Amino acid sequence: MDLKPKRIKHELKKEQKKKICDFHVSNPKTSLKDLREKFSTEFNMRIPASTMSDIIKNKEIYRNDEDSYEFRNRGALHPQIEEALHLWFCELRVNKIPVSDQMLIHKAHDFGTMLQIKNFKYSEGWISKFKKRHHISQYTGHGESGSVDEQVVRDGREN
Repeated sequence: MDLKPKRIKHELKKEQKKKICDFHVSNPKTSLKDLREKFSTEFNMRIPASTMSDIIKNKEIYRNDEDSYEFRNRGALHPQIEEALHLWFCELRVNKIPVSDQMLIHKAHDFGTMLQIKNFKYSEGWISKFKKRHHISQYTGHGESGSVDEQVVRDGREN
C-alpha cells in the first residue's frame, strides 16, 4: 500500500495576496503557472493552482484591503452593535474619558437591547476581538488627575 505523505497546509497572509494581485495587474500577461512559480519561491511555500486562481479572481478585494497583516476577513456577528459601540467609544476617547472593558460590555448590552438582539453573549472574548477589529488598545493614562471633568465621566458612565 503506497501512502502519500500528508500535504502541509500553508496560508497566505493578505499582504502576500495583495502583492500577488499588484504584480498581476502590472504584468497582466503573466500566466498563473508563472505566478505560482515566482511567488512559491518568494514566499517559500507551495501555492496550489486553485489558490492562485482564487486570488487573481478576487484581486480587487485584496488590493483594496487595509488590514493586510491578517489572514482572513472576519466580520462581526452583529455589525450594528459594533458600529454603535465603536462610535460611542470614539466619542468618549475624544473627551479623554478612560473606557474599561466592563464599560464596553455594558454599553454593548445596552445597544443590543435597543436593537432587539437576543441570545448574544457579551463575553470577554468578544470584547477582546471587538477591540482587535477596531484597533483599540488599553493603556493607562498619565498626567494630571484633574484634567478630566468629573461630570463628563459620570455622564459617560450613565450613558
